[in-house]
Amino acid sequence: MADLAARLEPYLLLARSTKGQAAAKVVMDATAAPGVYVFSELMQLPNIQELGNDTNLANHLSLLQLFAYGTLATYNTNPAAFPPVTSAHLLKLKHLTLVSLALRSRSLPYDRLQTELQLPTIRELEDLIIDVIYAGLLGGKMHHHEKVLHVDWAAGRDLTMQDLEETRKGLENW
Repeated sequence: MADLAARLEPYLLLARSTKGQAAAKVVMDATAAPGVYVFSELMQLPNIQELGNDTNLANHLSLLQLFAYGTLATYNTNPAAFPPVTSAHLLKLKHLTLVSLALRSRSLPYDRLQTELQLPTIRELEDLIIDVIYAGLLGGKMHHHEKVLHVDWAAGRDLTMQDLEETRKGLENW
């Protein structure tokens, strides 16, 4: 996971010295960049938070929040709430959606994955799963004949304050 966080570093350096439209471009670049899958450090920067105060750029902060915490379904609920995205953005969002699903269930039927990830063929689904495994985001086994992905582990996603509070309560109850 440290390697995943390190890949964000060039965007953090850029974001610290930019504002406005330039900061929005950093968000667009970071969310589309291969290998960058954690975004909370970028989101915490004051220059990036300021995007939320500009009606023309607030959707870029929303995009960053989507990539930190959301899924493809979140995006599809209201795509107009975000700036126009590229195919690289959508592919990465599918990767992050698969990770979110893997964090909730150790056994993921292909039909559910195809629906959630909007992939029409099993071949496309298995290619995406392989990409996510090679990216170091999850470990597991695909069972083509059973049409199921068995998850051994999944990398964590960025956490919201609510997630942290639920974790704290869980630890207290443990």
